[in-house]
Amino acid sequence: TGPDATPAEDLASLAPVMDSVMESLADKQAIIIDIRLNTGGYDHVALDIADRFVHQPRVTLTKKARWSDGYTDKQVHVSSPANDPAFTWPIVILTSDMTASAAENFLLAMHELPHVTIVGETTVGVHSDVLLRNLPNGWKFTLSNEVYEAANGTTFEGRGFVPDVQIASPRADDVAAGRDFGIEAALKQLSTFNLGPGLNDAWYNPDTDGQGFFITVFPDLNLVSLAWFTYDTELP
Repeated sequence: TGPDATPAEDLASLAPVMDSVMESLADKQAIIIDIRLNTGGYDHVALDIADRFVHQPRVTLTKKARWSDGYTDKQVHVSSPANDPAFTWPIVILTSDMTASAAENFLLAMHELPHVTIVGETTVGVHSDVLLRNLPNGWKFTLSNEVYEAANGTTFEGRGFVPDVQIASPRADDVAAGRDFGIEAALKQLSTFNLGPGLNDAWYNPDTDGQGFFITVFPDLNLVSLAWFTYDTELP
């Protein structure tokens, strides 16, 4: 909503937009999220968008800042489901060597979700907010003074995210020729059948009434439950 808006105002403006987006995705079974040209923005916006794709609360990142000879206490971010139901069908996120800052913090929240695959180029590796300081002559400068870590303690500062599937971003001549290697790789990835929580339901074939399957996927346990059921097709 602008540089002077509060985080709460930003999120209030974002909510109806994301509600509309998620409504349009309700009948989709896969999506591609392209952040190849996203060089950053506001963390609270990026993390709020990520919450739309989680199906249960989970720690996604921590951050701490330099303070004297050490660091401040870690701030822990917990992603909580913000959509009912959450979108848990396969997601491919496209990245490039321009993907940076808040876009990378979006990846911190998304990369360990079982239904997410990252495709593209290694990202920039600049997660920290900036610390603004003034010099006596009126000059201003900023410092990268924070350390962002994934839930498992891994930091990507200075080295970036290495995608699950590495593919170069299209260059000018590729675009002119109508080629996008990232989109092609994403579509290939999505053409592979994946078991995810989006399958959790009772399934049957109308051509063979009287039977079906209950499917329950437990991604955090790496388990799937499959139960065959039968039922009468005529009233007694």
